[in-house]
Parts: sequence; C-alpha cells; structure tokens
Amino acid sequence: MNDTSSSFDFEKVMAVFKRREKFIMHNNYCILEIIAFYDNFFLNKIIKEYLLNDNYDKNDKVKKIITTSLSFTDKYKIVKEIAKEYNIVPISQKHFEDFEYMRNTIAHNLSSVSELNSVTKQNKIILGGKEMLWTDYLNDLKKWADYSYEMAKFTKDVFSKVDSKNSLVGFGYCKIEGNCVLVEHSLLFPEPDEEYISFFKNGFDTDLLEYLNEEIKYNKGVDPNERK
Repeated sequence: MNDTSSSFDFEKVMAVFKRREKFIMHNNYCILEIIAFYDNFFLNKIIKEYLLNDNYDKNDKVKKIITTSLSFTDKYKIVKEIAKEYNIVPISQKHFEDFEYMRNTIAHNLSSVSELNSVTKQNKIILGGKEMLWTDYLNDLKKWADYSYEMAKFTKDVFSKVDSKNSLVGFGYCKIEGNCVLVEHSLLFPEPDEEYISFFKNGFDTDLLEYLNEEIKYNKGVDPNERK
C-alpha cells in the first residue's frame, strides 16, 4: 500500500518537474528569439536606413566590421539617439538592462528545475546559474514580457520615422499565458498600436498546451490526472 502511494507521489512530482522544465526551455527560446530579432533589426532596418548608404551593402569587409563590432547595447544606444531626433521616448535604462540581462543569463548558462515543496508547490530552479524560487521566476518572466512590449512599441515608433519603403513589419513581443508560458505576438506596422497578431514561430504545440492545463489544475489543488 505504502509502496504504491510512494510510487504515485513520485510520479506526480516528476510530472511537475517535467512540465516546468518544458516551460523554462520554451520561454528561454522565446526570449532569445525576440532579442535576436531586435539585434538584427536595429542595425539593418533602422541604423542602416538612417546613417548608411548603399555602399554598406557593397563592401563586405565594412559590413562585417560593423556587424561584429557593435553589441546589442551599442545598437540600442544608437537607435536611442536617432529617437531623440523625433522626440520619441525610449524605454527606461533599467528596463532595457533587465530586458537584455535575461537573454545574457540564459544564453550562457544552463537552466533546470530542482527541489519541490509539495505543500507550497514551490520549486527551486536554476536559471542561468542563479538559484531562485519558481514564483520569483514567474515574476521576472512577467516583467520581461512587459519590457518586450515596451521594446516593440519603441522600435515601431522609431522605424515609422526612418522607413522610406512603407514596409509591413511585425515587431515581436511576448504575452504570458497561464502565468508561466510566453506566447509570441507582434505589433504590426503600419497598423494602429492596438492591432496585433499572434505568431507561433516557436511552436506553441499540443504538448505545451496540455502541460499548461495540467499546471493550472495543479495550482488549483486539482489532480491533473483526474477525469471529469
């Protein structure tokens, strides 16, 4: 009897670990993908459009030097200066640093789920080498999603001033689903700010949706395996 109970409890614990690992890996990929978009967009669609002429594309050596020499922060600083020309207010320095810090943390270190408190439903997790509680991670994730929207709005506003081709562009950001999963969206240019479209480039697949439903039930104290 006890063996069966222990086995069942162990399976439930492992299920929590498995789905939260899945959430973290999915979220990490979304974060990397969103920042990679802006890293590329700042240089090729704003800085180049504003400062560089056609010779930039013709000279591969010059192009390589500029591409490899400028960090994401450098590009953002240049875009901020361009924004001043049009009286566009950038996101705060603190928000930008937190936005970039999350990328740097997960890009260079492993992330994993460790201890679980079955009463509080708290995991200890390692995110980029830093130990934290699951709820702290969720709070940081929510803030990052908010900052990603600020970045999308800011970049869209600057691009609207320097774009000479009237391009249709989506500016990626993330929303939180179920308090723990990032879902990618995009602000559309030249559509109004309130218009957005979801895109599932990163694959919000059936397994992830099932895990999300299980997590919601678990946090409500409902056995995820319970059938109606």
